[in-house]
Amino acid sequence: MTLIRKKDNLVRKAVKIVIALGVIAASDALIFHVVTPRMWRTTIDGVSKVDADIRGIEEALALFQQDCGFYPTDLESLVANKSRDAKCAAYNPDGYLDKVPTDPWGRPYVFLSDGHRYLIESYGADGKKGGRGKDADVESRNF
Repeated sequence: MTLIRKKDNLVRKAVKIVIALGVIAASDALIFHVVTPRMWRTTIDGVSKVDADIRGIEEALALFQQDCGFYPTDLESLVANKSRDAKCAAYNPDGYLDKVPTDPWGRPYVFLSDGHRYLIESYGADGKKGGRGKDADVESRNF
């Protein structure tokens, strides 16, 4: 009888250890996959803001293109009560952006458009084309 009780106790302890290890592994995975990338991204000076800004501008451009059938030639056309494009009868009177964002270094984003395609770009911390690290260019077509 005592041998069976000892075996049951060992099994219970083993189950508790396995559950505890599973909880630890799950919490480690959560920290690794959720917290660490955010910490890493925010340590790259301004890049996460550039990513968010470019994605926001792209969403506004998609709405403009859906309403007008073409992309604007400048970002100011996306802001309400600014240079509204006369060729677009369905222009949203509220605009598509509250204001045109600037990159994390206070400079306007470079915007090129022929009406059919566009490119949004930040020249990085140094404000010059090219570069590495925090000085690297970030382009909309890199997403």
